[in-house]
Amino acid sequence: MAQRLLGALSSIAGTSDRLVSTLTVPGREERLADWPEWAHPRVVASYERMGIKRPWSHQVQAATAAYEGWHTVISTGTGSGKSLAAWLPILSAIEEGSGTRLSQMRHRPTAL
Repeated sequence: MAQRLLGALSSIAGTSDRLVSTLTVPGREERLADWPEWAHPRVVASYERMGIKRPWSHQVQAATAAYEGWHTVISTGTGSGKSLAAWLPILSAIEEGSGTRLSQMRHRPTAL
């Protein structure tokens, strides 16, 4: 699929004034981490049911920064785990308050 797309992009390069180039970046060895202790067990179990047995180290680093209240920016390539890094602290905070109405929570979970 990637080769067909690359071929299509390359074929139009000569027919327009657009610059088309390619860069192949070799894959890196994955660096997995353990789930952080603060992650709610039900959230972890849900991720594990989806086939995510352990998160990548950069996901834990970003998720922990957000969980600890740091302003956190996650900027990585497509499919690199930004969503898990953002949702893990959010879903864990919601699970911590499960059974409690949001209006009764001292610290309501919020996300932007």
